[in-house]
Amino acid sequence: MATNTITEKLCRHNHFKRLNYFHGMLLDDLDFYTEQKYHHDKRRMLNRYLHGWGIVCGLEIGFKFDNAPMLYVNPGLAIDCEGNEIYVPEKHEFDLQTILGPTPSDKAYYITISYQKRMTDPVPVYAPGDCEDRESKPSRWTEGYCIQAFNEKPDLILLSEDCQSPAGLKAFCNKKHLCCPDTCEGPHHLILGKITIDGKIYETERRYVFSTRILQNLIFAIQGEFVLPDANPISIICWLIDYISSAISSAAQAQSAYSQANPASPPAEDTAKAAAPKKKQGKKD
Repeated sequence: MATNTITEKLCRHNHFKRLNYFHGMLLDDLDFYTEQKYHHDKRRMLNRYLHGWGIVCGLEIGFKFDNAPMLYVNPGLAIDCEGNEIYVPEKHEFDLQTILGPTPSDKAYYITISYQKRMTDPVPVYAPGDCEDRESKPSRWTEGYCIQAFNEKPDLILLSEDCQSPAGLKAFCNKKHLCCPDTCEGPHHLILGKITIDGKIYETERRYVFSTRILQNLIFAIQGEFVLPDANPISIICWLIDYISSAISSAAQAQSAYSQANPASPPAEDTAKAAAPKKKQGKKD
């Protein structure tokens, strides 16, 4: 009978810390900050590694011409490369000159959105001393977004440099390993579209997060008039795989039958050689 060999454990810990509350514990602002930071960083990590970054839904841009050219951004949600949620709760209209200036120097611009937060809701600080010594400090962090325009395309944040190399991509395709995304430094500008001064919009540069809802919509678009077997997204994906596999198999059988009925013509190279004029041989002395 085989026996298990027990060895010493080699353990290390990461930087995530959460509070261990107990009766009689004295709490200060650092404790509450640590508690918030734990949940905030965890959520951003899950967003970054599980979902990636891009537009989740909505956030279409468009022009509205009144007295002055107006640009609008529809409600929607996006995730940046740090895992921050960028939420636009309602349609946002603004004068195009507020971000381009009164006399734009370029004909085309990339409209971007980025995560933003600021401290708000000041409250008085109660500390020992005279009333005149009291001050106010912000009591809340309010999250939001910023709309900006760039005359050049902002850099994309993809996988790590090792994973973008040919060797790294080959290893990934061969299922050797799965690369982790890089963490970006500074604000991440998500492209909502490219606009021109004369009112044209190009949305080819938009990047999306492939959520379960998007995958369902893609499947619905592919299956067309066919009836889906189940509303369960996993069942739908399995059904789609079977459907595509059957289609590929049917196409291969049809190709095989056609090849048997119509013998293959000579290769293109042989045909070209046969059609080419023959070079005359010179007389030998």
